[in-house]
Amino acid sequence: MQSEQGRYARAEPLLKRALAIRERTLGSEHQDVAKSLNSLAELYREQGYYALAEPLYKRALAIREKATGSNYSDVAESLNNLAILHHTRGQYAEAASMFKRALSIHEKFLGSDHPDVATNLSNLAQVYYNQAQYPEAEALLRRALAIREKALGPDHPDVATALNGMAVLYSDLKKYEQQEPLLLRARAIWEKAYGPHHPNVAQALGNLAALYRIQGRYDAAEPLELRALAIREAALGPDHPDVARSLVGIASLYREQRQYAQAEQFELRALEVRQKSLGMEHLRVAQSLNRLAELHHLQTQYAQALPLARRASAIYRKRIAAGGADDAAVREASMNRRGFLRHLSLLSDISAAATTEAVDTLADEAFQIAQPGRPPEPHRRSPRWLPASPAATMHWLIWSRRNRTPPNTLPEPKAYCSMPRASHPSYENRPPNKDCATTSFAWARPWPALTTS
Repeated sequence: MQSEQGRYARAEPLLKRALAIRERTLGSEHQDVAKSLNSLAELYREQGYYALAEPLYKRALAIREKATGSNYSDVAESLNNLAILHHTRGQYAEAASMFKRALSIHEKFLGSDHPDVATNLSNLAQVYYNQAQYPEAEALLRRALAIREKALGPDHPDVATALNGMAVLYSDLKKYEQQEPLLLRARAIWEKAYGPHHPNVAQALGNLAALYRIQGRYDAAEPLELRALAIREAALGPDHPDVARSLVGIASLYREQRQYAQAEQFELRALEVRQKSLGMEHLRVAQSLNRLAELHHLQTQYAQALPLARRASAIYRKRIAAGGADDAAVREASMNRRGFLRHLSLLSDISAAATTEAVDTLADEAFQIAQPGRPPEPHRRSPRWLPASPAATMHWLIWSRRNRTPPNTLPEPKAYCSMPRASHPSYENRPPNKDCATTSFAWARPWPALTTS
């Protein structure tokens, strides 16, 4: 499919035309119309246009529920797709609810040991993982692995997918000794099933390289990253988004070794690939711009870093405007909460070496970026001390760096704002709001706990 090759501009009119033909010839409620709606929604989701994808997914779900009842397998597929969208946007409660509905349907119609049930379990585990509910995630992944091994055999490619998922979880839990054998087994299965030059093999190689990089085993990581890159270039073409993923991995490897010139070469190429394959305004492009800005910042090259960071800001602003004020700004503006907070932190880091006027300008830009939406649900890597409002986060970070106070050493925002001026850290430059409740800069309370049912 053209969208899988990153040819979104060509794929969109073809999918829209197919949808129009089916609606005209078959009627707006036909099952084939639901298929076209789902395909177009997938295209938008892959590009990060979540506000455009959601109504299409919902309409496809409604058609399928009306045509076949609420317990049919096609309905489970639509529920799963809509849940993936919610998950991508950080809407974990909604995602968990829909994944559970899809799981229930598949268990009822296919049995509890069917491979599709394992897929639902893996997806639900990803939601728990992103909410830092690691025991629940691990239990679901183990069950999914057991189902696939029993139903498909121990050497089936889907077993390797389950092993890879377990390895990602163990990486976050820093269980590196348990992670490595899972990745090695997944790699062996995929090589046996698909041959040594398949993109799945590249995925396993990249994950192994990331593990070795975390462990400081750079000599072991580098050849794996380079081999993964070569596989993806040969199998997918030099301008595929997954090629950019490998380029970023290699850049990270060099960056951690302070080989900044080499890192910049790969970051620049990753940016070029993403701009060509995804478009100039894709969120992955913003992430590449941020990474380049961070690289310059590490070398105290603030003049080079600032324009890159501001280009990323421009992408965020445009995407939020396209999503509308009712679309949660950070969910729409970043692949996940961590990416957006990283952008805010980068801007504030750069501002530490700038003039007061430049700092104020950056703060205003960040406020404009974040203002239209509501805060996202907490992510497993969201610092607990950060204010919920992205705009407040930006002011918090910039203010703390201007006053050389590490943000994570400050009190909780609410207590911080109610301090008497005399006891306030660097109280002469206290943030503009006095009661932290009456202005748009107000700090928020810590994140509330979520329920996933």
